[in-house]
Amino acid sequence: MRKYSGSVVLFFLFICPALRASDPPSPKQPTAPLVLFNGKNLDNFYTYLKTSRYEDPKGVFRVVDGQIRISGEDWGAITTRDAFRDYHLIVEWKWGGATFEPRKNAARDSGILVHGVGADGAAGQCWLESIEHQVIEGGCGDIILVAGANRPSLTVEARSGEDRQLYWKPGDKAVTRDQGRFNWFGRDPQWKDVLGFRGRSDVEKPVGEWNRSEVVCDGSSIVNIVNGVVVNHGTNCSHTAGKIQIQSEGAEIIVRRVELRPVDKAEVERLLLRATFGFSQQTQPAQARIKIDTDRVIGEVHPHLFGNFAEHLGRCIYGGIYEPGSRLSDEEGYRKDVMDAAKGLGVTLLRWPGGNFVSGYNWKDGVGPRDQRPVRPEGAWGSLEPNTFGTDEFLRYCEKLGFEPYVCINAGLGTIEDARNWVEYCNETRDTYWAQQRRKNGRKDPWKVQYWGLGNEIDGPWQLGHKNAEDYTKFALEAAKAMRRVDDSIKLIASGSSNFRGNADWIGWNRAVLEKLRGEIDYISLHTYIGNRENNFERFLAVSQDIDERIEIVEGMIRAVQSGRPDQRPIYIAYDEWNVWYRATGGTEFALGKTGLEEQYNYEDALAMGMFFNSFFRHADSVKMANLAQLVNVIAPIFTNKEGLFLQPIYFPIAEYAKQRGHRSLDLLVSSPTYQIGNRAPLGYLDVSGTHDPKTGMVYLNVLNRSEKQDISAAIENVEGRPNAQVEVWEMNHPDLKTVHTFGADTKVRPATRTATVSLAGNTFNYTFPKHSLTILKMKVEAR
Repeated sequence: MRKYSGSVVLFFLFICPALRASDPPSPKQPTAPLVLFNGKNLDNFYTYLKTSRYEDPKGVFRVVDGQIRISGEDWGAITTRDAFRDYHLIVEWKWGGATFEPRKNAARDSGILVHGVGADGAAGQCWLESIEHQVIEGGCGDIILVAGANRPSLTVEARSGEDRQLYWKPGDKAVTRDQGRFNWFGRDPQWKDVLGFRGRSDVEKPVGEWNRSEVVCDGSSIVNIVNGVVVNHGTNCSHTAGKIQIQSEGAEIIVRRVELRPVDKAEVERLLLRATFGFSQQTQPAQARIKIDTDRVIGEVHPHLFGNFAEHLGRCIYGGIYEPGSRLSDEEGYRKDVMDAAKGLGVTLLRWPGGNFVSGYNWKDGVGPRDQRPVRPEGAWGSLEPNTFGTDEFLRYCEKLGFEPYVCINAGLGTIEDARNWVEYCNETRDTYWAQQRRKNGRKDPWKVQYWGLGNEIDGPWQLGHKNAEDYTKFALEAAKAMRRVDDSIKLIASGSSNFRGNADWIGWNRAVLEKLRGEIDYISLHTYIGNRENNFERFLAVSQDIDERIEIVEGMIRAVQSGRPDQRPIYIAYDEWNVWYRATGGTEFALGKTGLEEQYNYEDALAMGMFFNSFFRHADSVKMANLAQLVNVIAPIFTNKEGLFLQPIYFPIAEYAKQRGHRSLDLLVSSPTYQIGNRAPLGYLDVSGTHDPKTGMVYLNVLNRSEKQDISAAIENVEGRPNAQVEVWEMNHPDLKTVHTFGADTKVRPATRTATVSLAGNTFNYTFPKHSLTILKMKVEAR
């Protein structure tokens, strides 16, 4: 090895850090998303610490499990090697547990610095001269002017608080300063520099929960956003470009995402307008009224309203749920990423194996050794069925995920004996033939399948084995009798209306089913798919009139067939197929099958999820089951390929509504501006449902604003008890109704969450629901 003189060594010791930290010749402007942290290393950054400069002997900044762990033990930052201008910065972070002196017992503290210029360590021997998006308990989103050789300046419209500090307030006096801070609008004036501080209106999440900080730098304008809420805005900034730093400042902080995007000027303008309006909305006259009375209960939001559906169609089973040999699958062949996404969706019950598929399916083909199962042409969608995923695989899948299984029998080409034997295979405890076959196939204990469908869409002429109402009810009655004699504890779902075409008598079909089967069934099914073929947003979301009408007509039929029979078995409605579906269609069933029904969902489809659930909630006394069609790839919220998956926009409202299972659905009084589609009755722009959790006292208000162009302010009244002024807000909102997700880009349409402080007048407050948005307000109602 060649030896160097001492002077040469000193040269490298001094010159190398300078090379690492040197300013690039010109700042970069992102024209596409730019990931600064790749989950593997910090190659896009260099380290600067107060005590050790460019070295990090204590490992203050480390990549652990795909995240940046910043210990906070020493003061300093990681700094981008490049400078940037005109960008939308996104940083996702959460607090760790450790804190260090001299801030060991002070509020957890860090920060995101933009437009950093000059020498490393110019400010406090730690940071660049810059503009800070403050990250501190109780003060996330404050703007701090970090001085170096010069003092950066900024203008903010601000009010002077009772503590004589400046707080951002749109429309107030414009204040320009070159030192100090501008507090975010809701910073608690009683803020104290103590560990764990929480302000009354804080937007950031508690310790251990992920936060999303955004800084939009557009010319001389800087906008700070925390968890979807615009919290601060400055203009006329003296700095318009520079490096980006993430601080270490005495508290452990963990970062999982650092990304730059091009500035969407229209989106920023919309956010600022909404923020500005938010400060004055309490003084605006309400256009709508929502009256809440927790004593007016419709019924329980049954957990099975959050059911799903998996059919042997396209890539739902094979390549979606089940993919043996994939690196993404477990030892039994189930896709682990899909299982995780299904859990996050809040699924409670899973319907299988169809769908149209079941009307040609012989369940015995799908049991026993997989290598001995027959491959058969499948008559519903025109594919080949390998039968490697059958009864035991489905029921094991439900068992692994904690889903209630719902098995649909073949009421098309199948027989009553097939149905009876299937129940025996799944549920029999005694030493019978089919129970023994189950044990030979590896399952000693019965599967205890409680929910059984008596066929699928038998009213539809597209169905294999399509029957008229008389023939179907004869078959279903005898099948029900035979199945119950194997296991009298099972619940049976009759095949109700799916054919709502102009020449179909869907009411007559349901009437016949209910009259003939009322003593045997527990549910009658309804199926509805909707679409926006006319590209008319408000007409698309007016279909709630059809959903409500169909439910209410069947409710009346159930009451009619049970009238005068007090001991009749209760019958409920199972909306066991529903979704948006209109793009992957056309032609025969075989032509449809070739599309795989791989619908790409957009933002307006996500809003339709709220419309469906609002209707189900408003009829919670009768609708006790609902199954989104389907789980993965086929008209589904989850979409996979060989490398992974992405979540479609419809995923997020479903997951959020699922958090209300078990609540009491409330009979609300709602009035709002109306519109009219054709000759139908006018309907409100606000489509609303509400629930109450008596255990926690929380009221959930689910509000879909289906006006394409109008924000709507509503007076929200509570009859019993006083709402807390702190209201949790979950909001789906996007300026482009047609925005979609795809692989590597499924964050465009994501919900924003925040805590809003409302002005109460007695038990009433005003809230403005943005145009074409879905909002869920969660409020604690205190007893009188």
